[in-house]
Amino acid sequence: MITSESSTLSELKARMDIEDILIRYCRGMDRGDLPLLKSCFFDDAIDNHGFYNGPAHAFLEQAVVRLGKNFVSINHIITNIHVDLDVPTNRAKSEARTLCLFRANREDKLVDVTRLSRYLDQWECRNGEWKIVHRLLVGDIVRTDPVAADTSDPQPRPETPYPDGQPAGRGDEDPSARFFENWWH
Repeated sequence: MITSESSTLSELKARMDIEDILIRYCRGMDRGDLPLLKSCFFDDAIDNHGFYNGPAHAFLEQAVVRLGKNFVSINHIITNIHVDLDVPTNRAKSEARTLCLFRANREDKLVDVTRLSRYLDQWECRNGEWKIVHRLLVGDIVRTDPVAADTSDPQPRPETPYPDGQPAGRGDEDPSARFFENWWH
């Protein structure tokens, strides 16, 4: 009985660790937080995004710069996380659906890019820490829509922040950076 409970707890912890890393990855991409992104992958990990297939950390360095230059708003959303876990070997595989919403300025016109894709990840637990060792991005749908130019458009604009909250930003410019720096203030 104790072995069974211990095994169940180990599996639950592994699943929670993997889910936490997937969420951390999204937060890191949205905020341009390179150290947070790198914390999701082992140093020897590989990332295959189709247009890039190589060391994950090098991809992340390029992605932070490119996303910051090409998009005025970035949102990664993880859903439907499926994990095949093998706790005794400290390995796992996962498939996580992603919805990415980007706002870009292309030729002085705002467009919204919606991308549905999946991350197929291979995981290892080394020294008690789960991280990604290989990622394959599977693209399902990409859609680009022009943003309406009239003022009745309910979409928030970079020059006119969303009226019901603080405007989002990248890195230290985002309100969440200050929020997580201090506890209970």
